[in-house]
Amino acid sequence: MMTASASTLLNYPGKEDVAPEWVWSHLTPAHQHEVFESLVKLCWQIVQSVEMTTADADPAVRHKDEVAHEDEVADESA
Repeated sequence: MMTASASTLLNYPGKEDVAPEWVWSHLTPAHQHEVFESLVKLCWQIVQSVEMTTADADPAVRHKDEVAHEDEVADESA
């Protein structure tokens, strides 16, 4: 099987017609790992954003987080 670099696949003419499975199968294992790590980081950023939004919107969540933080600070200084 021939492999291609990520930049080659991203600049492929007619790329809109290419199935994601085909692209994934033509990436090298190193590029697959890069893509996977990027997706994990993106998902983590989304989770953090949702948590922050939820904390801002719900005073009970914000209070719980503030108490947990205060407990951590107290533990560290003890």
